[in-house]
Amino acid sequence: MKILHLSDIHGRVENFQFIEDLLQNSDLIIISGDLTHMGREDAMANTLRFLPLDKTLALLGNCDYPSTLKTLRQANISIDGECTEVAGYKICGYGGSLPTPIDTPNMHPEEEFLHVLDTFSDVDILVTHQPPYGTKADLLPTGKHVGSKSITEYIGTYQPKLALCGHMHEAQSVSKIGETFVVNSGSLALGNYALINLTDNKVDIELGNISS
Repeated sequence: MKILHLSDIHGRVENFQFIEDLLQNSDLIIISGDLTHMGREDAMANTLRFLPLDKTLALLGNCDYPSTLKTLRQANISIDGECTEVAGYKICGYGGSLPTPIDTPNMHPEEEFLHVLDTFSDVDILVTHQPPYGTKADLLPTGKHVGSKSITEYIGTYQPKLALCGHMHEAQSVSKIGETFVVNSGSLALGNYALINLTDNKVDIELGNISS
């Protein structure tokens, strides 16, 4: 299965034109949140106009208002607090972030991540906005890790094939927790994305940018 992983679009819908071939040629598009930049339902709906919704799954980021979750659900693409199955792979997700220095509309305490993740079982692909703690995906340029320890604990215990995240624009990366590949696609607002080829026996990951 060919997966296009996107995150942190922040309403920059003009960048979709540069990945049109990837959108059309991928089997599945997974979006790790921040489709808007503090946008309401109309902003969310505008972002969704540029996506092939029949093969898209998405959740909210910390810059998406919780009220826009109904827009994802109406489009039948939400995996925020939910699970679905695609091509035999179970995919579960949870959006929002830990509290940030700047007030944003969709933030959760660490305990809530732990509570929601504990409701997921037999997950092949875990999708979050918040990256797990202690990986390349949550690393600030200062060298400080700012991810979720609950997400790291979940991945370490249950070992999904993939853990897809965003939030940290400067941390586009591939790393591992045990046997799980952790992918931060980076921010599409900055032109970043990730391509993943997933089979039962192999995971191939390519990080990209629209300028390359």
